[in-house]
Amino acid sequence: MGIYSHSRLSTFEQCPQRYKFKYIDRIAKAEQTIELYLGSRVHEVLEKLYADLRTGKLNTLKELFEHYRGRWKAEWSAKVRVVKQGRNARQYFQLGARCIGNYYEQYRPFGQSETVETEAQVRFALGGDEKYQFQGYIDRVARRNDGTYEIHDYKTAGSLPTQKQADADRQLALYQIGLAGTLRQRSRIELVWHYLRHRKSIHSKRTPHELVKLTESTVALIQRIENQKRFPTRVSPLCDWCEYRAECPEWGGASQAWRPEPERKRKR
Repeated sequence: MGIYSHSRLSTFEQCPQRYKFKYIDRIAKAEQTIELYLGSRVHEVLEKLYADLRTGKLNTLKELFEHYRGRWKAEWSAKVRVVKQGRNARQYFQLGARCIGNYYEQYRPFGQSETVETEAQVRFALGGDEKYQFQGYIDRVARRNDGTYEIHDYKTAGSLPTQKQADADRQLALYQIGLAGTLRQRSRIELVWHYLRHRKSIHSKRTPHELVKLTESTVALIQRIENQKRFPTRVSPLCDWCEYRAECPEWGGASQAWRPEPERKRKR
């Protein structure tokens, strides 16, 4: 059964075969895409920013850039993979620096709310009999002067969702369920996504009814996963970023870029 997460559920929805490789067969992969690498380094810098603020130190943007450069260099390895043609590691490094600069200039001196915790782990049970365990990590939990708690999430992706898409997002709403269970009293909770490339933040709230429906749909998805007998490959543009192409019966280690289904001969 194991412990579920938003990433685990999304992996199944995107490709059941990749889910099987990762969570059932447990085939470990050391490589990672540079998009994930960039996101991790930027998250580390913003975590440092708020951790230091809690001790009374406000880092300058120059200091954060130096920390970012040091972490990028320290963690870099040949296992970081650049997928997009025409792009290189330096361009991604510069993109990460721009994301950090965008956030810093947008929010300094960072007095909008008080940081409660960074990289906060939430773990809780779902379902009427609390059968399914779920966990996640919140980039930053904060509290405003009016007592409202905020769940912050940093995004380095290029796509910017609509408000409607944010209002239907599963990940932070599940984190809200987990966070609410740790609070001593019932409190208002707001969800906040920071799209760093765009220098834009999106806010959303959930009603108790919406959280009940989310719990039901999440439990139904978990039950579907656990009852699954076959785990077919779901071919999509995401295949180019998949770490299991060498194992995948659909690809067999092929290096060709994804093309629409009618144009490619499927393996039988």
